[in-house]
Amino acid sequence: MATFFNQNSFLDLVLRSTWGSGLVADLSLTPTQALNGWTVTFDYSGEIANIWNARIVSRVGDRYVVEAMGYNAKVSAGGTVSFGFQGSGSVHDITPVALVGEPIGAPDDPVALPSVSVSDALAAEGDGAISFTLSLSEASATDVTIDYRTVAATASAGGDFASTTAQIVIPAGQTTATITIALTDDTTAEDTEAFTLELLSVEGADLGDATATGTITDTDVPPADPIMVMVTGGSVIEADPGMAHMHGDGSSHLHDDGHRYITFTVALAVPA
Repeated sequence: MATFFNQNSFLDLVLRSTWGSGLVADLSLTPTQALNGWTVTFDYSGEIANIWNARIVSRVGDRYVVEAMGYNAKVSAGGTVSFGFQGSGSVHDITPVALVGEPIGAPDDPVALPSVSVSDALAAEGDGAISFTLSLSEASATDVTIDYRTVAATASAGGDFASTTAQIVIPAGQTTATITIALTDDTTAEDTEAFTLELLSVEGADLGDATATGTITDTDVPPADPIMVMVTGGSVIEADPGMAHMHGDGSSHLHDDGHRYITFTVALAVPA
């Protein structure tokens, strides 16, 4: 299989079979942006005897231009449309020169890959999870696979967040994906803590910003400081004769009932 490309599309070319006087070729076009109609231009010195899922627009010398049929004109970004033909002739070389009207490079030219980066994230402990966003600099015609892991910092793995090493895929034609890490919700009041998410490797893209900080805030209320209670006492005179006792004729005398009374005051050091 040979792969041809330009900034907007990829073309895979496979010679399914060849013989002395002919060949059968299968071609697959994958755009990086959605299409509503497409063309493929290629050089082939033979005669196309039969073509499927495309039609010939023109032939000038050895150069053919083929286009979509009505039923396969629309192709999503990252989607693939396939067509093929049977050709006659002793020369089996097929050389694509343009995809959707744009010139293409040689099959051996390096493909410029998008870059993938991860953004910092913030969540409260009570949210139960924290989400990091992965972003591609541009959509890819193929799936992008990323390996990642969490690394403890002030937040502890297992105690504050789930220690994770995993893999995620950004599907062809898409530019974002979300990594979700579980958080531990406890009742202990803690300071704001953090850990790191690292992108370890990527297939189908280059690494951009490969580390992100996950910040965990705490919503638990710390216990109140104890409040001091102060007690102050009064005094009593031991020889206090007691209370006055009134008689019916208006006279009175002091009556000692044998009790003595003292008053204590209880107060809080600060308002509760």
